[in-house]
Amino acid sequence: MRDKGLPMNNVCTLARAPRGQMRGAATQAMRCHRQGTATKQMPARRRAPSGCGPAAKCKRYSLTGPKLCHLVDTMAARSRDESGVALVMVLLVAALLLGIGLALSTNSMLELDIASNHQRQTVAWYAAEMGLEQGINGFRTNYTTTDLPADGTVQFNQQPVSYPGLNQAGDYTVTLARRDSPASSPISPYPIFYTITSVGRFVPANPNVQPSSVTLTQTLAVSPQTLANWTLFYNQFGFDLAFQSTFTLAGRLAVNDLGGVNVWAGTTVNGDFYSAGPIRGTPTVSGNLTANGGQINFPQTITPFASGATSAYTFDGTTRLIFQSDGTVVVHNNALAGSPVTMHLPANGIIAVNGDAVVEGTVHGRCTVTATGSALINGGIQYSDHSPSSTDTLAVVAQVDVIEPEYYYTGVTGPTLQGFAAAWSCPWEADGMIGGTWGSQIRISNPTGNQLAGDFSIDGTFVSLTGSSPTVINPGGRPGGNFYVYGGNVSNIASVTVYMNGDSIAAGLNEMYSQNKKLDLLPPPGFPLSTQLMPTFFAFREVRTTIK
Repeated sequence: MRDKGLPMNNVCTLARAPRGQMRGAATQAMRCHRQGTATKQMPARRRAPSGCGPAAKCKRYSLTGPKLCHLVDTMAARSRDESGVALVMVLLVAALLLGIGLALSTNSMLELDIASNHQRQTVAWYAAEMGLEQGINGFRTNYTTTDLPADGTVQFNQQPVSYPGLNQAGDYTVTLARRDSPASSPISPYPIFYTITSVGRFVPANPNVQPSSVTLTQTLAVSPQTLANWTLFYNQFGFDLAFQSTFTLAGRLAVNDLGGVNVWAGTTVNGDFYSAGPIRGTPTVSGNLTANGGQINFPQTITPFASGATSAYTFDGTTRLIFQSDGTVVVHNNALAGSPVTMHLPANGIIAVNGDAVVEGTVHGRCTVTATGSALINGGIQYSDHSPSSTDTLAVVAQVDVIEPEYYYTGVTGPTLQGFAAAWSCPWEADGMIGGTWGSQIRISNPTGNQLAGDFSIDGTFVSLTGSSPTVINPGGRPGGNFYVYGGNVSNIASVTVYMNGDSIAAGLNEMYSQNKKLDLLPPPGFPLSTQLMPTFFAFREVRTTIK
């Protein structure tokens, strides 16, 4: 080293002295260096400060002495401290990869479990569904009113089920819970309510695997079949069935003719279609289609319907019945003392007329009117209450025709209360009336919106045992309109009701039928009850699914 002080831009690169000693002249030398003066040479017998002495090398740096020494010491310390970082990083990466592998393995096992559980549940579901259908079919086809099952009946007990292509097995158990209607019901014990419970199980081949189960229920009610279950019923049918696009049938249709029926393309039935004979053609049917089903029992006399009438509600001669919304009926009858008389509806709901009957007004309650002659619907008939809980019911049963006249009947107690009959120009069309007393034409004077002049509505079920219902008088000459029926129409023979010009109503009444489903549970008073059942289905639900 030189004797003279180092220039300002010369620094001494120091190595650490033994045991980290750094005292005396070395400290002074660094201090002098910072002040820019020459550093004296240290005595030889003194220890060299860290980094000075023979091992020292002088180089040109932009940093000055003590700062650079501190930087070099720090880098050396860091080099020693970071010697294990690579190992730690390797361990962290290995742990991460191991975690990912375990997660993938666990996820795969979970997916397999889910797939296995789904398959087990599916097998159990199908078994339960099959059992439920078997239980329902019993009420549709097997049971009658004479052999209905008791409460707690087990229809099927672990009935085995196999599935082609699957190495799986299942079974189902079906039980019934029954509840009868109280004695106050008009047709007690009907309607009878049942809850069908079907338990389907997955039965594994491996005895160490527990079965899985699915429980389904279906609630239904059964009542005896009656003619009121049909929305449109023809006992004899000499025509082709060709419903126009304007014709509406929402409910059940029956053609009780063993000769069957020819059906035109485009004919639509929004409900069941039953034919005693063959059905020739392809109708569009939303419900069940039955061909060659055999004839349904069809009474030929009024007696089965009228037999329950009491003497107070049996009238001789032409009778006009005007129903009131308060649950009474005004009776015009020349043989009735004090006529017209306002009476409450009979307790059993049956009014019998030995002669012709005129029916009109607003019905509140349950009533069936029978007539040994013809029955005439004098304009519209309405129920006072159309809510779901209402039991308002009207049926009109005539031995001959149920007539929709062109003019209002005006006869009242006295000489104007005359009998009547339809005048038939041919076996399928009536063009006038015989007898009776008549007023203005039945029509809407000022139709609005979509109304037609001939529109009117009736609520009820109408039955003609030997004639036609509805017998529309003068269909080719009366104002065209829609004839809305909420209930049903049962006729021995069919007749012409409307004349069409393409899809437009030219004249007469275009029939529009809507089923009254309440009649499946509670038929009109006096209607003969069949031994065949009419099931009504309510809630379906899955009670529970168990996977073990």
